[in-house]
Amino acid sequence: MNRNQYLEVLELQPGVSKKEIKSAYRRLAKKYHPDVSKNAHAKEKFIRINEAYKFLMDVGAHPRQQTASSTAYDYDPYEQAYQAWRQRAKTYAKKKAAEAEMERSLLIKEILIYFNYATMIIGLFNILLAVDYLLPAQTRPDEVQSIEKMFGPRARRYGQSDHSYGYTDIVLKTNTIRIEAVSSLSIKRFDPVQITSSRIFNEPISMIQSDGYASVIYEQAYGIYRGFGFLIPIVLACLIFYHFIVKSQENRFSLAIVLLILMVIQLYIFISV
Repeated sequence: MNRNQYLEVLELQPGVSKKEIKSAYRRLAKKYHPDVSKNAHAKEKFIRINEAYKFLMDVGAHPRQQTASSTAYDYDPYEQAYQAWRQRAKTYAKKKAAEAEMERSLLIKEILIYFNYATMIIGLFNILLAVDYLLPAQTRPDEVQSIEKMFGPRARRYGQSDHSYGYTDIVLKTNTIRIEAVSSLSIKRFDPVQITSSRIFNEPISMIQSDGYASVIYEQAYGIYRGFGFLIPIVLACLIFYHFIVKSQENRFSLAIVLLILMVIQLYIFISV
C-alpha cells in the first residue's frame, strides 16, 4: 500500500485521532464481516480493514509534515521492517477472518445436529400421512349432535327444540367429528349420517345424510390430502436430499429452513382444516 492507502481503507483523512480510527474500524469491520456482509469481496475487505487498523494504531495517523501537494509520514513503505510488519498484519487479519468463518461453521453444524432429530419426526409424520392417504377410506354411521353456526336466515322450526335450516353453509358436530362449510338443503339435530374418512387420522372426506334421500351434505374441497396433498411427496423428497444427497453445510442449512416452513404449513392445515 502507498502512504495514504491505509487511511483510505478506513475512509479517514490525515491527522485523525486514534479514537476516530477505532470508530471507523468498528463501523467498517461490522459492515464487511464475512458473517454479515453479502458483498462478494467482503472477506478481502475485512482483511484489509484489519491490516489498516493495526498499522495506524501502531504507527499513528499524524503526518511528519504536510504540504498542499503531499503528505509524508515517519515510515517508508518499502523498508524491509515495514514489509515484515505488513506481513504480520495480513497474517493477523486472515486469522481473524478464519476464526469468524470457523465460528459460523460450528454454529451451523450444531444447529444441524438438533435438526437431524427433528427430521425423524417430520419424516414419520409424512410417512403416516402417505399411508393414511393410500389406505381405503372407511365409512361409518353417525348422528348429528349439534349445529353450531348458521349462515343465512332461519327457514322454519320443527317441534320444540329441533330446527331445520335451509342454509348453503353451516357448521355441525356429530358424535365423532366437527365439519365446517357443510352444503345442505335440510339438516337438523339427531339426523342420521354416513361419514367417509381416512383410517389413521380420521380426516373427513364426505358425509351423506342417510334419511332415505342420501343427500351429500359435505364433500372435502381441500385439506391435508386434497388441495395440499402435493406437500407430502415434496417433504419426503427434501428429506432424502437432506440426508443422502446434499453434502455442503450451507446447502443443508438452507434445506432445513425449507423443511421447517413446509412442516409448519402442513401442521396448520392438519389442525385447522
